[in-house]
Amino acid sequence: MEEQILEKYKDPSTGRNYVIIEEKKFFVDIAVASTFLPNPDPTKYTRVEHIDGDLGNDDVRNLRWAE
Repeated sequence: MEEQILEKYKDPSTGRNYVIIEEKKFFVDIAVASTFLPNPDPTKYTRVEHIDGDLGNDDVRNLRWAE
């Protein structure tokens, strides 16, 4: 499989970062949380919250699952 470098974009209405893979939009915060943060109850915690309130800060230490 060939390595691909993705370009990151910022949603102008929300300030959230996203990438496009095969013409589909993926939000970076959800991808990071899904990969690195265990979700204790996926039926209850369905959103990703940015602890510092900055929706452009997708550092795993700044994210947590929320209702």
